[in-house]
Amino acid sequence: MILPEKFQFVLNSGETSQIRSWSVSRLNEIGFPLSSQEEWRKFPLQKMDLGKLGFEKQGGVFAPKFVEDKTTERTNLDQESSTHKIQEFSFGKSFDHFFNELKESVKDHYFSLLSLCYATEYEVIAIGHGESLDWNELESTKDPKFLVRIFYLRKNSKAECYHNWKSESKDSLHFLSTFQFTYLEENVKFQLTQSQSIDGDAYFFFHQVVRVGDGSDIKYHLFPNSGFRTKQFHTLRLVGKESKSEFTGVSAFAKRELFDLDVKAIHLESYTESKISYKAIVTDNSHHLFTGNLYIPPKLKKVSAHQESFNLSLNQKARAEANPNLEVYAEDVSCTHGATVGDINEDQYFYLLSRGLTPDESKALLVEAFYAETIEAIFCSTEIKENLKNQIRSKMIGVQ
Repeated sequence: MILPEKFQFVLNSGETSQIRSWSVSRLNEIGFPLSSQEEWRKFPLQKMDLGKLGFEKQGGVFAPKFVEDKTTERTNLDQESSTHKIQEFSFGKSFDHFFNELKESVKDHYFSLLSLCYATEYEVIAIGHGESLDWNELESTKDPKFLVRIFYLRKNSKAECYHNWKSESKDSLHFLSTFQFTYLEENVKFQLTQSQSIDGDAYFFFHQVVRVGDGSDIKYHLFPNSGFRTKQFHTLRLVGKESKSEFTGVSAFAKRELFDLDVKAIHLESYTESKISYKAIVTDNSHHLFTGNLYIPPKLKKVSAHQESFNLSLNQKARAEANPNLEVYAEDVSCTHGATVGDINEDQYFYLLSRGLTPDESKALLVEAFYAETIEAIFCSTEIKENLKNQIRSKMIGVQ
């Protein structure tokens, strides 16, 4: 399903040029990340063969040998042609605010800066009041792929979007990097659900920044279920008073897949609320890492922030880790955090067996009981919810 034309734009060339110029300069300043840095401590950066992934060393940074052009296959936005030109989008007078927040969000993120440097164009998905977007996207490329996408919602709007994103394997290791900025102006209510099925040959780097303005509220739901080596950052910036954010989701990983998820709620105004509640299921030799970060600077008032992580392991060789990291410098706050890592409850499992269910059926019921509540709480249709459940069930148990 191609994204409907009324939603798709590209950031105008002048604003794109300013961002790209700064990104090139900043990328050279920070250099390639070190495995000694806390956020990369358990991701196998040093095992990446960047030469085979399509990169070459240029000074202190790695640059793609092949830079995308208009002939690269695209399934998310229509290619420019003599009969169709995607409309340009401009932040206009608010561009400086947008640019400053973008710089603050990505200044230390190497792969986000790579995307900003080398993406062919910056895609803008502008969703209007009362609109609902249901969108399937297929990514297919063997070269280093860079994508920059901006979800933009004007003030006083209410909208929802379901985005199902898949990538195709090319039977060899390849590289995908995406930077996504979800920009909510004032008094916006937005629900965003993203399902990600990344092929088993991909190194996938994904950084999402959510900017939440005065009185705005975002509910963001993430459902990743595959990928060879994946590192994701999700930064929730509550920049307006009475802004709210909720981040939930379920990961499902198997084989030798590695998924490293780093979520951060940054409260920059008083009377703000954030909630992070995430679940992970692992089996075989897979490895899942969840780091929940919270930052509340001094002098803020009436801030509420909560995070929790629940992890289910279906195999003794599978690993799940939960790491809370709280930086709270204000006093007038309410903060909680918690994490669990465990196996299937043996008593419940043997009870189901005693009722005549097969081992696979018993496991499927217990696994679904773990993740179903999270899926049922999202805004999507019954069909989408069932598809998400089936993807997890099939991945973890092999039962449809």
